[in-house]
Order: sequence, then structure tokens, then C-alpha cells
Amino acid sequence: HKPHNANEDPMAKPVSVKKLPGLPRTLLVPVYARAQEAQMNQPLFDDPYSVDMLEKIDFDFSIFANMPESITGNRRDLQAGIAVRTELLDKGVQAFLENDPQGLVVNMGCGLDARFFRLDNGSMTWVDVDLAEVIDIRHQFFEENDRYRMLAASILDRGCFEGIVPQNGQKVLLIAEGTLMYFPEEEVKTLFRDLVAKFPQSVFLFEVMGSALGGKVHPSVKCLGQDTICPWGIGDCQAMEDWSDKLTLTRADSFVDQHRSRWTWPLRILTRLFPQNKPKFGHAIVQMEIS
Repeated sequence: HKPHNANEDPMAKPVSVKKLPGLPRTLLVPVYARAQEAQMNQPLFDDPYSVDMLEKIDFDFSIFANMPESITGNRRDLQAGIAVRTELLDKGVQAFLENDPQGLVVNMGCGLDARFFRLDNGSMTWVDVDLAEVIDIRHQFFEENDRYRMLAASILDRGCFEGIVPQNGQKVLLIAEGTLMYFPEEEVKTLFRDLVAKFPQSVFLFEVMGSALGGKVHPSVKCLGQDTICPWGIGDCQAMEDWSDKLTLTRADSFVDQHRSRWTWPLRILTRLFPQNKPKFGHAIVQMEIS
């Protein structure tokens, strides 16, 4: 698949993101970071779609390149984190498709992620879910087909998943990248209960933020001039099994354990001396089985 060219007419206006409300604007951060990664000498993944979006979206992406350290914590760690989580989720999707090549993937809070087109095996089906304002922008870059569609909805709406029905015994993989930390824990628990009821016998891959980071403004939000906090962080992923007797934790991959050379030396030293702090101050991709 090639990126759908939103600007085949050379006089066409670039893609506007002006209608994006505050929080959804944070999707611009991973677009920038994935495009930067894709253009490195040894990228962790290939993503020509983000490079294409960077060229066409009417937004001053230089604010990310020029972020002051006081706001970002560290640009290098922010870049590494988005690159690592992208790779971890890519590997999770690929592992799922190796076992179930005709499976169904539901990507919740997808932003401008192009994972379906990057990883398409020719037989899976995929649903990208996000708010209507985000889906409107996606339609300017991506086209739906018989195996790929986009759903405009909030994943917190109780009826959000009603129209997503696995066909012919399809296995289901659920993904939530850079999403759950923006919801209070009670809303996260409600979402999990909805997923358990709707998608039995599925796999859920999602990003979590450390417990010490909950209730703070994420650096990627700060650089957009916003003060929206990330309410939810968790230090013990095993405790999430208590939310339902149908949830089983199967793995948790800490970001900072991946590609150690990519992270700044203070972070590498601190996590080596105090490994017990990684779940509190870091991010991870967690995999849970829903029975």
C-alpha cells in the first residue's frame, strides 16, 4: 500500500489540523517522532506514511525539534520512547498475525497511526477507532477497503464497539497506544469491563505509564502549550488482574529496557542502579489475555 496522496493537485491546500481540540492535538507528537525515526540511519521501523504526513499537515512541527529541555525532560528520551513503543506494538501485532493471519485488530485511539498499511499481511482485517475530528483527518491520508475501516467514536462510549463483529471465528487483538493514561482509572476499568464483555478470547496490547507519573502533565502535552494531566499511572500491572477474573497478564515490556543505547545516560544509570523504580517512572507495553 502507498500513502493516499491528499495533495495530488499541486494547488491543493495542506491538510489542516485546526479543528483538532486540545487533547487530540497530541497525536502530532508521535507523527513527528515516527517520521524522524523513519529517516534515521538505523530506524527501529519503516514508516513512509508519517514522513508523508509531516510534509502535508499544516502545522509548525519545528516546535518539537526546538523543544526546550525544561519542557520535554529530554528530547532524546521522548523520541526513544515513541520509537520503542511503536516497535514493541509492531512486534506484538506481527506475533498475533503469525498465529492468526486472518485475525481482527482493533486499534483504539489510533491517532494518525499507519500500522495497518505498514504491517498488512494481505488477509487480516483492521478497525481504527478515534474521535470524529481525528478520523476526518485520517480520511485525507488513508482509504478504507474491504479489510480496513475507520470508526469515528470515543472508546469511552458504551456502544462504541457494537458495530465491530468478528467474522467466522476470527481471533481479536486490541491495541491502545498513548491513550489510556489520559483517562481516570475508573474510566479505564470501565473500558476493560466493556472489552471483556465484548471480545472474549482476545488479546489486549496497551501502553501504561508509571504510577509516579500519574496526575502530571506529560512532556508531549506541555510542548503543545497545554496543561491537561495524565490521570492514570500504574506501578504494578499484575494488580490489573484483580479487575476481572477473565484478565491474565502475559507480559510487560518496559521501554527503557529496549535499545538501551538510545536513552540518555542519566536514565540508563538510574534504571540500572534502581531497577525497582522502572514501573513507577517509566512506560511499558503490557499484554493481557481476555478469557
